[in-house]
Amino acid sequence: MTNTLERKIPTRLDASILSPLIGWDFKDVKDGGAMPTKTVRTPELYVEKIEEFEIRAEKSLIKTLSAVGIGATVKTDRYSLPYTKEIKVTLNGESYLNGPYELIRVTRKVVKQLLEENQYKIRFYLYVEVDSEGGRGPFKMGCVNYHFRYYTH
Repeated sequence: MTNTLERKIPTRLDASILSPLIGWDFKDVKDGGAMPTKTVRTPELYVEKIEEFEIRAEKSLIKTLSAVGIGATVKTDRYSLPYTKEIKVTLNGESYLNGPYELIRVTRKVVKQLLEENQYKIRFYLYVEVDSEGGRGPFKMGCVNYHFRYYTH
């Protein structure tokens, strides 16, 4: 049985905040250079790429958490986990497009809160959503919301 989570698809799939996630394709040009061509951005591609990113991020988190003495695991059917707690981290879009996807910024906050709560054995999953319209300041460049959902066992 596979549980799926209803994903919120960004309203603007052409937003620059999605470039590091969905990416750009490059094709060779006859004069020897490379010319960028936009990837066709569909909701299906967004869901595929965001889930790949979540899995890579979870593996990195498991490694980091084990280094500080926190036993962490992820269920195979990730979204079926009956979590009891959530740590939400929001990274706003910036001129450095990879900034909101730098996991170290999220990891610091997650590790700090888990250590403050004396959590040393957890099951978790990471749910990431991109808001192409969100953010703060006069230049709203979007934001990436990280939901670290877990329970203690």
